[in-house]
Amino acid sequence: MATNKARTALDESSKDGAFQRVDAVHRNVIEPGSDTYPPEKDRYHLYISYACPWANRCLATMYLKGLEDIIGLSIVHPTWQVITWAREDRQAGVKHVAGGAGRP
Repeated sequence: MATNKARTALDESSKDGAFQRVDAVHRNVIEPGSDTYPPEKDRYHLYISYACPWANRCLATMYLKGLEDIIGLSIVHPTWQVITWAREDRQAGVKHVAGGAGRP
């Protein structure tokens, strides 16, 4: 098994062919006293698309933990193409951030 970051599924295979997941490289925690990631209001911002199941889990967790007043949120459009709904969203009061639609 590879000791560095895996690049392919072959990097996560043992000599006998068994799958052995390499530990993720992102294992940092936001916690009090952290020099790297201290918990501070408006320091973090979550950009999600409702089309992504992992993003929906992050959004649900944020609300379940009561962090909606601490962490900013922007909802992006679930397509990668030029969109025509911008005029209707402006009329509805939706704010566009980084190419996506955020909460007003």
